[in-house]
Amino acid sequence: MKRFLISVVVSVALGVFVLPVVVSTQAKAASKPRVAAMEKLGKTMWWVELKMEGQSPMPDVLAFGKGMFDSYSCHAYGFGRAEYMAAEEGKAVTFTATTKSRRSGAMEWKGKVEGGAISGTMTWQQASGAPKEITFSGMRHKPEGALDASKWKAELMTEGQKPMPDTLAFGRGMFDSKACHKYGFGWGPYNAKKEGENTSFTAFTVSATDGMMMWMGEVKGEAVSGTMTWYPTQGEAKKFTFSGAKEKPRR
Repeated sequence: MKRFLISVVVSVALGVFVLPVVVSTQAKAASKPRVAAMEKLGKTMWWVELKMEGQSPMPDVLAFGKGMFDSYSCHAYGFGRAEYMAAEEGKAVTFTATTKSRRSGAMEWKGKVEGGAISGTMTWQQASGAPKEITFSGMRHKPEGALDASKWKAELMTEGQKPMPDTLAFGRGMFDSKACHKYGFGWGPYNAKKEGENTSFTAFTVSATDGMMMWMGEVKGEAVSGTMTWYPTQGEAKKFTFSGAKEKPRR
């Protein structure tokens, strides 16, 4: 009787001990493709155009980092970051993410990254009404830009308010508005396109407390001008214009 009891106890003990090892090994093996894919996307930004039938394309920046996905332009509708899942398919990486907004429903993103290109679809299930199908495509955000290492003294203007002095700066593919620091905005990605002697640009800046700003401007020689739309976390969007001149380096 003693021998039987001892053998049962040992068998159970071994079973309990071995089972977690097997399960753990299988879990690790299953998670490897997902982890590798997420590491491959890393901390990256992608300039894309959102396209929906019957409407003009809208610029956007899609960002990945620490397992999270973000769409800058969708901050305007109350959407924020969300976890994403990724998998490797040959030389490409596919991903899915679902972002949610209390007032605007949910967005389901499905895309593919291959080399320096990204493409996919987004289905916007609004709080009410039929879902909207939107496609997106674009290229990886470069760490340098055509307007890098330049500063511009400008004024922000909106109806019913005095002009606000501002300093616009470009560097390492990023854009900054000094006047907006007090609202929690900092450096954000910009994209520039040279057309003849002029350069047009689009930039996004984000605040943890005050929403998102989209800047669209043009540089002509030593002058800069354009529009800025501020999408606060609450309330209506606010439109501004800006104009100014290139800041000359100090001697």
